[in-house]
Amino acid sequence: MILLDANVINHQPIQLAEFLYFSECGHHVLGHVLKAAGGDSPKLTDGSDADCWALRFLQHSAGYGASDTAIIVAGLAALRVPGYAYPQGAERANALRTCR
Repeated sequence: MILLDANVINHQPIQLAEFLYFSECGHHVLGHVLKAAGGDSPKLTDGSDADCWALRFLQHSAGYGASDTAIIVAGLAALRVPGYAYPQGAERANALRTCR
């Protein structure tokens, strides 16, 4: 199951909104959700791994280019979600710049 906060998503550029959705999908694809269901604690790298998966997916499947990626990085740098367990803001944006 993927839960997104409409109060956050609805006020973002479409590129960032899609990225946030696909980042959550990345947790499922990469098996993070199954690990958590089995009682394993999430790793700090799980969020970055899911973000990289989402960016690669959008680049290869939706044709996102450099300008779309720049919008995502800028949006992430400004995004603050209370209670979010993974790095936020500039730290998350910087991690995204290192995705391969």
